[in-house]
Amino acid sequence: MAEQTRSSSRRKLTARAVFPFTLVLSVVLQCELAQAGTTTYPGGSNLAHYDLGANKGVVYNYCVANQGNCGPYGAQATIDSDLQTMRNNGQYRLRIPIFHARGNNNGATMDSAGGNLSLQHRTNLQNLLATVKLKGFSEVIISFHPQDYNLPAGGNHDWSGSANDWNNQPPGSPMGTTYSNLYQENFNLILNLRTIIIAAQIAYKIDLGNELAPPTSDIMNTQQGLWAYYVRRMWMDYNIATGQKSDTLSFSLVTPFRVFGLIDTLNGTGYGQSNVYDVHIYENYQYNPYGDSYAQYTAYHANFNNRSFAGPLIIGECYYNDVVSAQKLKNAILATPSRTVLFLLQWPVQWIDPFGDAGVAKVYQVYNYAANGFFW
Repeated sequence: MAEQTRSSSRRKLTARAVFPFTLVLSVVLQCELAQAGTTTYPGGSNLAHYDLGANKGVVYNYCVANQGNCGPYGAQATIDSDLQTMRNNGQYRLRIPIFHARGNNNGATMDSAGGNLSLQHRTNLQNLLATVKLKGFSEVIISFHPQDYNLPAGGNHDWSGSANDWNNQPPGSPMGTTYSNLYQENFNLILNLRTIIIAAQIAYKIDLGNELAPPTSDIMNTQQGLWAYYVRRMWMDYNIATGQKSDTLSFSLVTPFRVFGLIDTLNGTGYGQSNVYDVHIYENYQYNPYGDSYAQYTAYHANFNNRSFAGPLIIGECYYNDVVSAQKLKNAILATPSRTVLFLLQWPVQWIDPFGDAGVAKVYQVYNYAANGFFW
């Protein structure tokens, strides 16, 4: 604990020392990126939690102290203070995760049974967005993170099988429900919360499924076809229900090879692909075969070109205030001047080595990304 405290102090001193230089250098590099045709705008952070302790989800706990059963005393004041510090340090955009699952209400993940959150949690989201706007943030991404049985890929309850299995029971499900029923719950939740998001009157985009870009577009694939069918069905239903796709990023991507499965799936619906995509890039992430941040970004660029998408990208997740990531991403963007990156959003985790990382309690600082042109 003492060593962590000393490290924190060193980081704060470093931040103070480099700020004037960072401000000047950021303007120079911002111009460099702009001249390369890759104009970027001030980004920010993923607002996933407000503390590293258990059960500290922001949306779950954002409420008036002691109002209902919604978290520890003082959470709202803490989050308000965090938001102000982030704005003071040059952050303008946020990505706000909605962690949800049927019957799961644990302080971070919210119960989505029936296709909606509780009244308290809907009120929390409404109040949080009002505060975000009041603090001067210019845009939010609301990302949906289904958990447990609601998650069609990954975790301990994969929806393995093909589209033929759509109405079958999830393997080992104790809830006696169908894939179709869980899908409808996820979809209705998006539509219900979208009403709150629109009412907040702040610029927004919706990530229909965090890192749910599928590895294949083959809906009859016996292992991953249901996953592809989930994405296909939701893209069609969202376009039908809302009459537009301009307020969504479709489904965020965790690795470049999923570009093919995602775009082929979207194009196969008749509604075309998304206007912008959210890509996640972690420096030397051990499960990513593409390697470092430079290689990952340029692979995303090449794969999108392969599928005739020349539009903009958002870097929706990357390591917190990481100097190596910042430098390599800047160089990758300059090396691909035909592609625009709208902005970058850091995730509250630090890279330690190729085999691990460490969570961050507060996402206050962006000076390493600012020094490489990602913030004004």
